[in-house]
Amino acid sequence: MKPISPREAASYALLRLQARGVKDIVICETFWITAPLSGYLVDAKGKAIINGKDYSLFRVGVKDGLEKSKEKSSAGEEFVFIARGDNKAGEAVWYPSPGPDYRLGEGEAVPEGMLAYEFLLNRDKFESLESRFP
Repeated sequence: MKPISPREAASYALLRLQARGVKDIVICETFWITAPLSGYLVDAKGKAIINGKDYSLFRVGVKDGLEKSKEKSSAGEEFVFIARGDNKAGEAVWYPSPGPDYRLGEGEAVPEGMLAYEFLLNRDKFESLESRFP
């Protein structure tokens, strides 16, 4: 079996972003990962309002097809979606909430939304997309 190409992964990510209502999409970078699953992390700029908050940076995780799902290729299946924006005070807002900087209180269970941030690899590169891709 051969994985889909970075270009194909970007095409799948574009479709997922459009389905979520993201406008003015610019695909910036694509990274291939092999653990904990095999796929691509596709970083993009754009504009979207999710749950009343503005977002401009997006990461979509797309499976590369090396794993099978119910006897068919998993190529193009989304496995993670992360969005970052800034509120009116200039503070970062993240989707899903509560965001990667959230600190658990003693005895507090990990919120399900925090699991997505396992895929926030190269965070500094992700957060600098707007300056690196004007």
